[in-house]
Amino acid sequence: MSSAWERYFRQQKDFERILRHIGPSIDAFRAVSGPLREHLHSLEHFRQSFGLSTAQLDALKAVESSMRGNPAIGSLRRLVGLELPIVRAMQEQQVAIDNISAQLSSNADLRLAQRLAESLAPTEALLSIDKIPRPLLEASLQPRRAFQEFAKAQLEKAASLEGTLRTKRILALDATADLLGSFNPSVHLAADWWSKIATPSLEKLPPVNVFEAVAEGLDEVGLEGEELDADAFVEECAPGRILEVGGQICSLVFNINTEAERNGDAAVFKPTNKGMRAAAILSSHVASDEQSFAVIIDHLFFLLYEASGDAKRLLARVGDSVLAPLWVVKHLRLSDRHDLEHGKEGDIRRKNQRVGGAFQGLIGASMPRDPADWALAQAALYQQLREMLECIWRGEET
Repeated sequence: MSSAWERYFRQQKDFERILRHIGPSIDAFRAVSGPLREHLHSLEHFRQSFGLSTAQLDALKAVESSMRGNPAIGSLRRLVGLELPIVRAMQEQQVAIDNISAQLSSNADLRLAQRLAESLAPTEALLSIDKIPRPLLEASLQPRRAFQEFAKAQLEKAASLEGTLRTKRILALDATADLLGSFNPSVHLAADWWSKIATPSLEKLPPVNVFEAVAEGLDEVGLEGEELDADAFVEECAPGRILEVGGQICSLVFNINTEAERNGDAAVFKPTNKGMRAAAILSSHVASDEQSFAVIIDHLFFLLYEASGDAKRLLARVGDSVLAPLWVVKHLRLSDRHDLEHGKEGDIRRKNQRVGGAFQGLIGASMPRDPADWALAQAALYQQLREMLECIWRGEET
């Protein structure tokens, strides 16, 4: 590791430590917007870019520079030049969104076309240096296409409302658009792993449902209460947290591997097809029942446990207690009925107790009872895993 890199890396870790301690204080100032919020977004962008190669950073800078005069999907020349059906559909959908948005421009400056294009800049950069294969490219576009469907539906609802209800619906859409960049860490991680797997492949992914879950939450709360902060609701609801923290998990896996490789060591999380698929769905899929939750648990297991050599490479860095959230993932895999119903009676009882205890630690109950509970359990587990990975990343025991 060069002295310049070592100094830079040490400063980044110091920054991470400070941010961890002041994070709750920053959250308390949620009402403060403008420069502070923009600065925080810049810090997150810096964090996501930490593990990128010089070629990727240069390509991203070139793409962002070319977009300044025309920040829209059409300015992403390589992406548009592929003439993919999904890209044409996104362009057409954006026209419809812009037409509805123009009728509501007096309420808010959403800049949806610009923000969507900016979220795709890293993908355009990867295309420019031939670092993203077609299967990953199309997978990376699916969440953005789902966001467009969500945006159009929310704008149509806003157009049918008046006064405060219209404003809150627009503010909720605005807050959701802020989360679009959370998909990029999974793209970077998956693209990196694709190049390192002997025979890379990506199985068909389930439909993106994170924005559908946000929309259901908005409809349930109704946005009618005067004290209800629509912006805060999106950031704090389970689907919003899953989207954001899922991206942070991928970012941390990528950064931990980058640190190891630049130190001349093997990757902590070995690239595998199963892990790559996990990275592709963590931010875009929300569990609503036992079956869909089991799918999320399987993917977390593949990405964090199996890929780390059954956690051996993690235990070489931190103590067993730091990995408590990963042991929760192992226990929750037992919730598959086939596992729980086999074995001696005493063993079955202990397995059930471990699973119940795992859910108790996540949602305060031994078993989720409805779709909202399953989503809350997923969001809580993501939060714990992110904190675990941050400890590994910073080399801290607690």
